Amino acid sequence: MSIEVITLILLVLTIAIGYFRKINTGLVALAVAFFAGLFLVKMSGKEIIAGFPTSLIFTLMGMTFLFSIAKVNKTMEMIALTIVKMARGNTKVIPLLFFILGAVLSALGPGPVVMTAIIAPLAMPAGKKAGIPDILTACSVMTGCLAGGLAPITASGLIAYNLGQEVGVANYTPVMLNCMLTSTIQFVLYYIIFKGYKLKKQPLEDTEENKVKLDQKQIITLIGIACVILSIVFLKTDTGLTAFCGGGILLLLGVADQNKAIAGISWSTILLVCGMAVLVNVVKVAGGIDMLSTALGSVMTRSTGGPILIAMSGLMSSVSSASGVVMPTLIPTIPGIIEQMGGTLSATALLSAIVIGAHCVTLSPLSTLGAMSLASANEETNKETMFTQLMILGFSAIPLCALFAFLGLYNIF
Repeated sequence: MSIEVITLILLVLTIAIGYFRKINTGLVALAVAFFAGLFLVKMSGKEIIAGFPTSLIFTLMGMTFLFSIAKVNKTMEMIALTIVKMARGNTKVIPLLFFILGAVLSALGPGPVVMTAIIAPLAMPAGKKAGIPDILTACSVMTGCLAGGLAPITASGLIAYNLGQEVGVANYTPVMLNCMLTSTIQFVLYYIIFKGYKLKKQPLEDTEENKVKLDQKQIITLIGIACVILSIVFLKTDTGLTAFCGGGILLLLGVADQNKAIAGISWSTILLVCGMAVLVNVVKVAGGIDMLSTALGSVMTRSTGGPILIAMSGLMSSVSSASGVVMPTLIPTIPGIIEQMGGTLSATALLSAIVIGAHCVTLSPLSTLGAMSLASANEETNKETMFTQLMILGFSAIPLCALFAFLGLYNIF
């Protein structure tokens, strides 16, 4: 058996071990990268460590640190409640408001995981008071967070953007728009399926817990985040450095508890991303990525390239991390696939397929977003029924998005 095949098998085993043993896959990946790189590929320790994505990790730390501050002092919760009250009793538009809220706040930096964790616990009781089924509220929040969650300043978007740059996708905007379009279509479908248009008008109760009043710390936090975003977008400052600077200033101003803010950094995600990046680099040096690209290209046509990648990334994401495992594994195969297909496939369309496939299945309760939504459901909701509904929605999204790709939807932008 060739080294290329062995390293690919080790990559699959790493993902399986992390999933079934409930161990951070990044930790397993680092150990496998060490032994495979040293003894199979004959790499030095320095060459193995060279796969560590220093710039990306620094950026992830900075952004998650900044928004951890906003989460600790409940700034994001106040924004969410404000949007809910904008419905003014028109229950039919509340799911849409949750969708828009998730998309906008997620796109500002926190990403789908963080914003689902923040919005879902608030949205469920608010939806209950308005007579909205928990499954519809969950779908609205998750599809909204996914719609904005692939912006290039979010954790997932940063990974997709950086990996896309490495495979020749200079313009990330079409990829982001494809993700937004897909999530929007999903929201509309779920709104119709769960009869959001039949909801009766019912004003949100004006109780003490539903009152919106930003305190001084939360106002300062909003100003700080706005300054960070404006600096990144218009002044083109480094994302990680700017986020750390903004977060540091906010802590100096005493807007949140330092220990809680630092603890809120997504350390497990960071470890997962860096570990898989190191292992994928070993597989790449061994020739495994090129071999995988050739294998994928051999069964693809111009019309089936996107659907096949969506199916593969969706199935992988159902048992592993979209950002930490699926994208770092599949995106590097794009140049080889394009070469194999004689240049007939678009790198942007293939990148879109991988990113969309990796995230569309996250509505499943086996994924982080679905699990958080299920955990946030109201006590009266039948959890077993909702679990089944989320499973069906998550896995049915794979063929749905594959159909979109087959019809050329991701070639529009």
